[in-house]
Amino acid sequence: MFVDEEVYHWGYFPYSWVMKDVKQLYKDGADAVVLEMITQEQFDRRMEKYKDQQAWEEYQTNGIWNGEEE
Repeated sequence: MFVDEEVYHWGYFPYSWVMKDVKQLYKDGADAVVLEMITQEQFDRRMEKYKDQQAWEEYQTNGIWNGEEE
């Protein structure tokens, strides 16, 4: 992971929504965007480490979370 790298976690959204966000990331100056399709179980396991953070509540409420991986 690069020092200035940002990691975004999207939940289960339609492909068109994700691609709209990807296009916006490039417009905002992103050098690269990597998408990975995973199962709901894999997604939930990745989110476990954020359970105690306020962002976890936002993810549970809104289905989207933005943060950095360790």
